[in-house]
Amino acid sequence: MIGDEGIAEIAQAVKYSFSLVHLDLSSNGFGYKGGNKLFKALAVNESVTSIDVSSKRGVNKNRITARGMKWVTPMLKHNKTLSIIDLSGNAIKEGLAFIAEGIIGNVTIMSLKIGYNEIQGNAETLKYLKAILLHSKIIELDISGNPLGNKCAEGMFGFLTSEKAELRRLICSNIDINC
Repeated sequence: MIGDEGIAEIAQAVKYSFSLVHLDLSSNGFGYKGGNKLFKALAVNESVTSIDVSSKRGVNKNRITARGMKWVTPMLKHNKTLSIIDLSGNAIKEGLAFIAEGIIGNVTIMSLKIGYNEIQGNAETLKYLKAILLHSKIIELDISGNPLGNKCAEGMFGFLTSEKAELRRLICSNIDINC
């Protein structure tokens, strides 16, 4: 387990790396402090194309939470190489707002995995999902395991038919919808 202190050291190295392409820090027991350091470093990094800070069940869970997501916005606005992000299982909840704010106009992010983050199905969530899908180049979105419910799912499926949506793969298992 690396924890917040270890992530801070890794973030310092990532900030100045010119050859690192993929960074997998999944299930390393770090929280919002480590997340902040990492996202700040990735905002200026010009080589990393994919990051995985997800949490696997039962193993040193990362808990970036909504508090740690505030630095995702500048990372998404400034990083021009990152194309794959896996934030699954980090209890980001309302931190989805920071992703939506940062991803508007981003043309490099192609895959976003935000499953199992306790994201609730409500009008705000629907607004953020709409921004993510209609104002970016996302072609793959994983929202599995979030209790979105029927109304949020129906709303999201409604704007997926827009010509602006470039989504090709939607992973939405276990989102609490009733047929």
